[in-house]
Amino acid sequence: RCALTFKGLEYQIQWLEYPDIETTAKQIGAPPTSTWASDGSPRYTIPFIHDSKTAKVFSDSLKIVEYLDETYPKTVRLIPNGTKALQSVFADSFWTVYANDINPIAGMHLPNRWFTPRNAEYYLKWAPPKSAGQLAMKEKDVKEAWEKFKNRLGELDKTIGEGNNFVMGNRVSFADCGLIAWLMLLRFVWDDETEEWKSVMEWHGGRWKRLIAAYEDLRDGKQSLSPSLD
Repeated sequence: RCALTFKGLEYQIQWLEYPDIETTAKQIGAPPTSTWASDGSPRYTIPFIHDSKTAKVFSDSLKIVEYLDETYPKTVRLIPNGTKALQSVFADSFWTVYANDINPIAGMHLPNRWFTPRNAEYYLKWAPPKSAGQLAMKEKDVKEAWEKFKNRLGELDKTIGEGNNFVMGNRVSFADCGLIAWLMLLRFVWDDETEEWKSVMEWHGGRWKRLIAAYEDLRDGKQSLSPSLD
């Protein structure tokens, strides 16, 4: 959705519940993106897209963005020539940060009010929220995890550089989509009214708040981007 927004392409969203992802993917011909660790069977994940103009179907975010760059060359190019590996690594780096420090804490809060009963039932089959390790986490451990998370994000902030709106300076790229997506996951667990989310938005001079605002302004039509072509 972030990539489509940056590119200014019109799209429609079909919301799916967890139990319907595999069935829908198979119906439209979206390939699996990995396998289940339990039995090695194909694992189908979102997002996947169906382009009504070309009848093409793609799954996996990086492959989707590669397709959009190639098929719609007059839009903003999100994977500049020669940067595919770097874009992918940087986009995944936020997940590494999230998984190491915050994912155990997030699990204590899921499923939350945004889950439908059907989604919650499915979710709990493979991701029980309160494992023994999570139940053992004390307030001190939680605070330390948040501090580590803040410091790791601080390293990303330094890598991007002061004064740069996006990972590549003033030019948006796939890496920014990765950052925005994982920030939105935080927002799914700790919404706008929580102290946790408010704190993250103020970290590192408000960088992450500005990044979310830039995306939302584009999404809501308040700004537009000029194509950056290689």
